[in-house]
Amino acid sequence: MLGLLLPLIGVLAAALAAPGDPPPPEGTKAVVCPRCNAKQNVDSSLPGYECWQCKLAVPLNR
Repeated sequence: MLGLLLPLIGVLAAALAAPGDPPPPEGTKAVVCPRCNAKQNVDSSLPGYECWQCKLAVPLNR
C-alpha cells in the first residue's frame, strides 16, 4: 500500500512546487555570465560585474 501512495504523493508535490528561481534580493539584479553561464546576483547600481567563476568583466546594460 505504501509503495503505491508514496510515488503519487511525490508527483503531486512536484506539480504544486513553485517553478523557477527565487527573485534576487532587493537592490540586486540576477544575471548570467555570457562566457560560462554562471548565475549570480549583482548590485544594480554598479556599471558592471566580475563573474565569480570565470573572472570575466561584464558591463551591465541599462
